[in-house]
Amino acid sequence: MSQATLTTEQFATMAANLLHRALIESPRTTAKRIFREIHAGGRVAVANVKMEDGGEVRVDVILDHTECRGDLNFSRFKETFLALIRDLASQIEAEEPLKTFSPQAAEGAEGQFVSDEKLFAARGISQHDGELNILMLAAKPEPVDPVVTMRLLYVSPDQFIQSSPSN
Repeated sequence: MSQATLTTEQFATMAANLLHRALIESPRTTAKRIFREIHAGGRVAVANVKMEDGGEVRVDVILDHTECRGDLNFSRFKETFLALIRDLASQIEAEEPLKTFSPQAAEGAEGQFVSDEKLFAARGISQHDGELNILMLAAKPEPVDPVVTMRLLYVSPDQFIQSSPSN
């Protein structure tokens, strides 16, 4: 695996550009094919990136839509994905460091991380037929192979909804 390192902002910029190229700038039939494959649980290689040290890293994309509410078709996915890319771009352009989260191990293993996956704090939000959906982006380098997996995942909007204060 290449030993080149990127800052969080550099990686997020690269990820956003590669995903945008694959899912938005590609011909519609290509983008829909990628969507169908990842919607069905597949993994799609979207790019091979040459690093400064000469190493090459394959970038794959997967989709976790278990928390998606309502019907998910390409048009709805694309709308939510574009909202995610806009939010990610605005955070990258800000002068503050990009926030990320790492999954922690279950109870009893405090402080232990379950993987090297990083979840970016950017969100793509859409609403259709009264159903609110939130799409986020996570990235994980594979431990052995020179592969980075970008996981687009729908998360439950309930965790972002604030309760109304009681009178």
